Amino acid sequence: MVLTLTGCAPSYRIGDETFDSSSAALQRQTQLHAGMLAQISESKNPIGGNVLVAIPSDSEFRKNYVLRQLDPQLHHRISQDLLDYISTLWRNNEQFQANAIAKRRLFNSVAIANHNGSPASFPIGDNDFLIYLDIDGWFIKSKNKSPSLSIPVDKDKKLSVIQRTEAFLDDLYKQAQTLQGK
Repeated sequence: MVLTLTGCAPSYRIGDETFDSSSAALQRQTQLHAGMLAQISESKNPIGGNVLVAIPSDSEFRKNYVLRQLDPQLHHRISQDLLDYISTLWRNNEQFQANAIAKRRLFNSVAIANHNGSPASFPIGDNDFLIYLDIDGWFIKSKNKSPSLSIPVDKDKKLSVIQRTEAFLDDLYKQAQTLQGK
């Protein structure tokens, strides 16, 4: 995601495309996510069990993900519309990751919920695993009170988003197997 401020009117970039409005950029992001999600293949050897994927709520994204990344001197200079755009853009990216987990069908069922901070202690309920996004990245833990394991996210810009997503899903699979003792 790149945001370019030129003159008085911001322009919004998604990939190599530039848009005059945030709504057009977000619509394009949705189209790209749908296309990438269609490319995710189902697992031939699923882990099984039920998983709860906890991603930050809108307010949590804004407070602890977006504002924390911005220079504090810019907070008062950025419009509410621009903050809304950045928050929505990031949230959509993380929702895409959660949707990719569901699409891969590594687990029997996938429920997606929002957390308001402290996701490691999010109630796991009847689920076998909790996958969550925290300020430090993605993690997985099992219901047996095991420690959370990090799920690496490859940020190599030489790889396409779908390649990075596939690598994330492969690493998720390995970490789930580790938690199962396999």
